[in-house]
Amino acid sequence: MFDVLQRSLTFLVSVNDDGLIVAALEHSDLQENVTAYAAQVSGEPRLTLVQFVNSSEPLLFNTSFHGLCYTVGLLVKLGQSWSRPVKTVPVLTKPLPVRSVQISDYKESPETGVVFEIEPPAGNVFSRVNISFSEGQERRSMLYKDFYKGKTVFKHWLPGVCYRNITFQLISEATVYQTALVAHSDITHTPVHHRTGKTQDRSLFPGSAMGLPSDPPVLPTRLPPILLELRWLPPRPPTSYDGFNIYIYRDGKHAGTTVDENTHEFFTELTEQGTYRVQVATLSSSGDCEARESAADTGFTFYLGPGGELLEELRERPQAVSVRLLDSSTAAVSWASSSESHNGSLVSVVSTTCLRPSLSQRMENTYCSEENSTSDVISNLTPGAQYRVVVYHTNGPLISPPSEPVIIDIEPTGVRELAVYPLSPTAVILSWQRPYHVAFRKYVLQTFFFNPVTLASEWTTYYEIAATASIIASVRVTDLLPAWYYNFRVSMVTWGDPPLSCCDSSTVSFVTAPEAPHISSVDYSHGVLYVRWTYGELFIDLSHSRMLHWQVVAVGKKGPEKSYSIDVKQTLHIISVCYFQPHSSNISDFLKLLRTILTTVYLRQLRLHPPALPSPSV
Repeated sequence: MFDVLQRSLTFLVSVNDDGLIVAALEHSDLQENVTAYAAQVSGEPRLTLVQFVNSSEPLLFNTSFHGLCYTVGLLVKLGQSWSRPVKTVPVLTKPLPVRSVQISDYKESPETGVVFEIEPPAGNVFSRVNISFSEGQERRSMLYKDFYKGKTVFKHWLPGVCYRNITFQLISEATVYQTALVAHSDITHTPVHHRTGKTQDRSLFPGSAMGLPSDPPVLPTRLPPILLELRWLPPRPPTSYDGFNIYIYRDGKHAGTTVDENTHEFFTELTEQGTYRVQVATLSSSGDCEARESAADTGFTFYLGPGGELLEELRERPQAVSVRLLDSSTAAVSWASSSESHNGSLVSVVSTTCLRPSLSQRMENTYCSEENSTSDVISNLTPGAQYRVVVYHTNGPLISPPSEPVIIDIEPTGVRELAVYPLSPTAVILSWQRPYHVAFRKYVLQTFFFNPVTLASEWTTYYEIAATASIIASVRVTDLLPAWYYNFRVSMVTWGDPPLSCCDSSTVSFVTAPEAPHISSVDYSHGVLYVRWTYGELFIDLSHSRMLHWQVVAVGKKGPEKSYSIDVKQTLHIISVCYFQPHSSNISDFLKLLRTILTTVYLRQLRLHPPALPSPSV
């Protein structure tokens, strides 16, 4: 039954002028067994089914996308259910027109290249853009498809030509069942005009500048007339132009004139001294576009002295510039000889680190702005700073192009008067001073000690301090081990890649104080007093501790203080026993009863009890 319907139905689908999809049935397509008809539209995020209310009236469907290929299928209802599409028709919606257009020079090649930028409406789908324009008396068009985010570059127009009535038309394309579908947008935006730039004028020939025969000047200070003769070649075809603009600048003052396209030479008299800049630009002014001239990079500069002497422009930059440090505040600059004659050179120096600190941290006084010198020796440099050095050749007031810059880094001086002040067995104060003239980014504090956890000794960065304007600096160092040997080092670190630092000589050694032992128990039995104490943490190996002796101090009730010391290396983590008769009233009896301290090493891993004490001896 469905096959019969598919062969008999002539389902008509089209897009009207408003961009709506129109689906219609012919009267001869209606079947007796079919109770209802509907159109199924695919192309939106979801399938849409629209039922024909009246089979004689078409269905209208407003799409969300413009320039997209939709598929419209005809469904019929037999009984209570809809059939699958018995006929499908592809249809391509019409893209909406471009709203606005912008055309600008392509910076890399403004003579032949332009940047097209269009603003298509939202929901537009297009594959190509038809760009139409008038070139002279001819109307041309081209198809472009590489519009990324509405922008593309065209590089094949002719220089100096006025392109008129430029329009953009969006084109959508699709291929369905080997049939090509094409839809064009309307053109509603205002046509635009654009004139391309022009190529550089070729081979502008000055320099000749020669004296004219004349009577002796009335005023002795007056410059004898100098004839300036200019010749140039026109730009290569197919550049469109109708004249040349000639510009003569003297010490910034401008004078100019225009000649026609057939003139390729120009003469004028120069009667005043100064620095002259001469330029010739191609002019294009015919047509509806605004007039444009070529980029004025073609030209030359010369200096005319008070006596009529002529100094030519320097075009060659100094080569093989090198900088050699003589000491921390002086450097020598050298460069290769030049093929162009010149009567002097300038060395330009500027600090790249001067502006990096804040004003409160300023540590440099010179070269914060660019300074020029005719000497090849740079003085008053600041240790730790970084400098950019450039060389120029000079011919009177004329200056050559700059050399390639040379970056020099100077090592900082380092700190001085580094000192340690103890606070506790685990903390110290580290203090130092810096020289007044030095530039650096930060202080780096490092410690060197035997680490009982890693069983290694190495320099370790403990703290970093930003550079300050203060001459004196200090830092609190904590988490130290008591009775331990430490080295402390403070370095200055500069900017730069890689950064420089100084110096290893800024080092100080220190042994921290021991902690007080902890008396764990005091027992008295049979005239003997047992004293037990512990020291430090059980999990730290104290074999590298700098503590030499235990000192046990006993004070009799009526006698003087008596002390006794033991080698710590033999009694680490110990229990000590000291016994005497506490009720003795005679100091000599007390001294006789003072016994040697007996110790037993803790066996931490096995948790063993200490062995029995040997007999005491006087």
